Amino acid sequence: MKHDTRAPDAHEAQVFGTAYCVGRTNCEVKFQPIGVAGKTIPVMNNRVPVSLAYGSFSRPNVQEVLMTLCLAQSDACDGVTLLRRERGQWKAVYHTEGVTPRDCLTFRRFDRRDQLACRGNEFVMFGVKLHLVTANATHATQKTLLDGELQGCGSNEVIFTHLGSWRKQDVNNDRRPDVVVDVYRYKLQLARSSCPPHEPSHVEGERTERRWAM
Repeated sequence: MKHDTRAPDAHEAQVFGTAYCVGRTNCEVKFQPIGVAGKTIPVMNNRVPVSLAYGSFSRPNVQEVLMTLCLAQSDACDGVTLLRRERGQWKAVYHTEGVTPRDCLTFRRFDRRDQLACRGNEFVMFGVKLHLVTANATHATQKTLLDGELQGCGSNEVIFTHLGSWRKQDVNNDRRPDVVVDVYRYKLQLARSSCPPHEPSHVEGERTERRWAM
């Protein structure tokens, strides 16, 4: 599945993690071992950088990165830090809690700022969500485009949503790419209600193509 975001390499983790730690007490980048294969992960302030998105988010023609941080000792994610390159150095501008872009496509706005369409960027039990993530000079925001959370859990009929392939395509003829997503919805008939649902007696599915102008 195509994404414009990716995990940082060791050099990026060191540079961006160091910028994040400026002004934070007892914060430094440490590469800690994980597993038995000798692999290490960067950790700072008990947080791990898991995703990077490059672009010009707060204003046009600047070099910026949105760095998503997750907690080192759990599956929860903390938020996103906006970093900006100024006079040859990367500096952390702000950190916004609760906004956690990970698997995203980048789109250029009409004002020449970048924004992200992100899928599965928070834990939703047996479902999915699609979010629009933007950033200005002071904070990042996250807006739900598609809420595919499990519906009817605990009843005899459950609606399950799955996001299929996605792509960039101009859908409104403004010469800028928009996001197009294949959405699959399944209706599960259960002989015995349960949450999570299991062993459905009948399944009906449909595929729709959803489009959002960026």
